[in-house]
Amino acid sequence: MSSSDALSNTLEKSTPSEDPIGTNIQTTQEAPQSQPQEPPTDTTTTNEGMTNSTSGVRKRKLTSEVWNHFKIVEIKEKLKAECNYCKAKLLGDPKQDTSHLRDHFKSCKLRTTRDIRQCMMKTTPTTSGKTVVVSAYTFDQENARKELSVMVCLHEYPLSFVDHIGFRRFCNALQPLFKVITRNTLKSDILKSTMMKRSKTMNVLERNKSQVAITTDM
Repeated sequence: MSSSDALSNTLEKSTPSEDPIGTNIQTTQEAPQSQPQEPPTDTTTTNEGMTNSTSGVRKRKLTSEVWNHFKIVEIKEKLKAECNYCKAKLLGDPKQDTSHLRDHFKSCKLRTTRDIRQCMMKTTPTTSGKTVVVSAYTFDQENARKELSVMVCLHEYPLSFVDHIGFRRFCNALQPLFKVITRNTLKSDILKSTMMKRSKTMNVLERNKSQVAITTDM
């Protein structure tokens, strides 16, 4: 073997073997950042003509006028009616009767001082006609219906009188808060008033010790 061949063999043995770069390196991919999810919000009920439920129940329309003075809230998974004036919590299931809400509305002490939309000033002349007493006025739908039934009976108006467009426009111009009733409701109010007056008359006659003669001209 020549000296040149021996030198080349020595160089090949002394040269380190190449290590393939990247074979022992594990590439890791960053996991995609999860987008923050919005926390589930509980839907509360309102009194804007509809009620919403957290369980996705179909909306129910509030038709009674008393809901204009109450707001439906959900407390411990139960519907409550919150008074807009004194913040009292009453039974507020729209499927139930609203007579207890109407009674609370009439007896609420804070209503007369905070219900500015329905309060106006009225003047009451005294018997002398010189001095005038100024006091607060609050519109009462029930009293207006009572006076309407008295007017129809007093002047013998037909029950269809309340369906006339002219009368409805006049009521709206005179008192926009007054809700004109139908002829069937007017008939019911008249019969109810008649039965009350009949009961009072019978009580008076029972307490009377003398005889009474009644004559009518039909």
